[in-house]
Amino acid sequence: KFSIISTKLLSKEEIIDFIRNHVVAPEYRFADFSADEPINTTGNDRLSFVRNSGSVRINNRANIIQADLESSNGLVHTIDNTVIPLNP
Repeated sequence: KFSIISTKLLSKEEIIDFIRNHVVAPEYRFADFSADEPINTTGNDRLSFVRNSGSVRINNRANIIQADLESSNGLVHTIDNTVIPLNP
């Protein structure tokens, strides 16, 4: 699943950028994700959402498989694949 990063070791800066492309602020609950509203990540990339029968797909690639998990620094949504950012 993670072949996009398996061809080389990432630098610290690349890892930080990769993680920021999976983080949004402020908090979004599962119910907040809408196909009508792409969301910018903290890495300044865009995420799009498709809702279908109670599920949410991100950038036509990753599905939210656990949602609204409380953590010490916000909400966590577990996904089943790497998110490939859209162009802003």
